[in-house]
Amino acid sequence: MTGRNPLARFAEHAKSIGTGKDLLDYSVIPGTGTLVRNDARVVEQSLLNRYGLQSNGGTLINKINSISQSSSLYKSVQNLSSSGGGGGGGSSSALVGLYQSLVSKLGSIVSLLTGGHH
Repeated sequence: MTGRNPLARFAEHAKSIGTGKDLLDYSVIPGTGTLVRNDARVVEQSLLNRYGLQSNGGTLINKINSISQSSSLYKSVQNLSSSGGGGGGGSSSALVGLYQSLVSKLGSIVSLLTGGHH
């Protein structure tokens, strides 16, 4: 997570030739523009938990987790992840809706990339 201009960050990733980041299509995800930093980190870590880091046999090319399991913020990750089926979990409805939308989109992409074997 960064507070820098998204277009500058996308350009940095595009220059990462050979890492896989250079092959991705970057855009600001609708609904994320008003997230506070920790909410954005919670959503990111929830997705990292669901799809995994490539270095650990998962799908996502992130190098590190956004939130350590020892962090007090990790409880929010668990709450959001548990609310992925809808409602509850202690997360705001807007954050839950965003997470569910991202899970749906990423799930479709992961399914295409892995031939449905995830």
